[in-house]
Amino acid sequence: MNYLLSNFVFGRGVFSVYLKFLILSFLYLFSNVVFAAIGVDPIDRFYDSSKVITSVKTTNNYGNGYVLQEYTEISGSQIREYRNLLGQLFAVAWSGPVLPDLKKLISEKYLDDPILVGPQLSNRVISTKKGSLVIKSQGRMRFFKGYAYDLNILPSQFDLRLLE
Repeated sequence: MNYLLSNFVFGRGVFSVYLKFLILSFLYLFSNVVFAAIGVDPIDRFYDSSKVITSVKTTNNYGNGYVLQEYTEISGSQIREYRNLLGQLFAVAWSGPVLPDLKKLISEKYLDDPILVGPQLSNRVISTKKGSLVIKSQGRMRFFKGYAYDLNILPSQFDLRLLE
């Protein structure tokens, strides 16, 4: 029985090739939707039902040392995540009618600063640098935009104007 199962999955028959193709296709399709926080290795991010992602687009820019992943939340907010070739998120930019949850976009190790978690965050302009993290955010009701990046893991070829 064990021989039959190993031949079935790992053999060279048509069905075995088809099964391998299905498994690899499934892994490829769902491996591109990985989220992380700045400065942290990629991890799965779980959203509550009010922040479901409606679309995802991935653009490989290996020549410049990064991969861009864009997605839109159900609220209409657009998020652009930039990863280096190791898969680490080094920059994130956002725009839309709702300010995204910065704790999910930026690693919580950076968010102990009162200026970043204050109650009036959505009603002002923030331009701050904490260690290697730079955050710029501005907005008013129904229009927010901003970006954050980590200088320590920023690829040398990356143009910061892409974040604006």
